[in-house]
Amino acid sequence: MKISELECQSINDEIFGKKQLKVFMLRLDQSDAIISGNKWFKLKYNLIEAKKTHCQTVLSFGGAYSNHLHALATAAKSFGFSSIGIIRGEPVESLNNTLQDVVNMGMHLHYIDRKTYRNKTNPKFLNQLINSFVAEYGKIYLARKDYDKARENFLHAKKLSPHDSPSQLGLERVQLALDKQLYKADQAFKKGDYKLATIIYHDYVGDETWPPTNFRLAHAYNGLGWSQFHKKQYQYAIDKFSKSVEHEDYKISSAKGLGLSLFTIKKYEE
Repeated sequence: MKISELECQSINDEIFGKKQLKVFMLRLDQSDAIISGNKWFKLKYNLIEAKKTHCQTVLSFGGAYSNHLHALATAAKSFGFSSIGIIRGEPVESLNNTLQDVVNMGMHLHYIDRKTYRNKTNPKFLNQLINSFVAEYGKIYLARKDYDKARENFLHAKKLSPHDSPSQLGLERVQLALDKQLYKADQAFKKGDYKLATIIYHDYVGDETWPPTNFRLAHAYNGLGWSQFHKKQYQYAIDKFSKSVEHEDYKISSAKGLGLSLFTIKKYEE
C-alpha cells in the first residue's frame, strides 16, 4: 500500500484550537492487519531487492516476542519466500503466541545464545551462519532428489566458504546421482590418479560441441584441465581451462588453473 492511499486523520482538541494549530495523524496502522506501522516500510525495499535478485529465502534476527519477525514471516509468506528467524535465547518446550504464529506461517526458527547474538552484525559470523543454512537446504533438496536445487545450494555454500567440507560432499553426492561417469572421474582425481581421471574426462568430452547446453561438459573440461595441470601438460590444460572458464559455475576454478598454467610456462602477460 502507498502512503497516498492511507487515511490522514484530523485530530481535534481544544488546545490545538487555542494555539491555532491543525494536527493530522497518518494512519500507518491501516496499511495491513499484521504488517502495520513502520514495519512495512522497513521491509519493503529489502523484499523488492530479494525479488529482483531471485532470492528464495529471507533471514532476520529478533527476540522471542519480536514484532519484526512476525511481520517478516507474514510478508515472506505473501511474497513467496521461505523465511528463517534467528531467535535470541534458548529454545523452549512450548512456543509463545508470537513464535507459534511465525512457525504457522512457515518460518524456520534457529536459536542462538545471547552472547553469540551480539555478533549479528559481524560479517564473518553472518557468512558462517548463512553458509550453514544454504548447505542445510542443499541436503534437504538432495533428500528430495531435487538435484538441480541441491547443486545450486551447495555451490552457493562453497562460494561463501570455499573449504566447506559438507558442501563439497553434497556436490559429490549430486554428481553421483546425476552422472556416474563424471563422479568416477572426480574420485580418480581426488585420489591423485590424474592419468585415470584424464582418460575418463577425455572420453566424456568426446566430440561434444562448445559452448555446452548444461554444466556437465564444463565440469569435464575443468576436471580435464586440472588433471593435465598436475601431469604438467600445461598447454593442454590451458586449452581446456579456456573453455570451462566461460561457464559461471567454473569461472573461479578455471581462472585459477589458467593463471597457474600460464605462469608456469612463463607467459606472464597473458
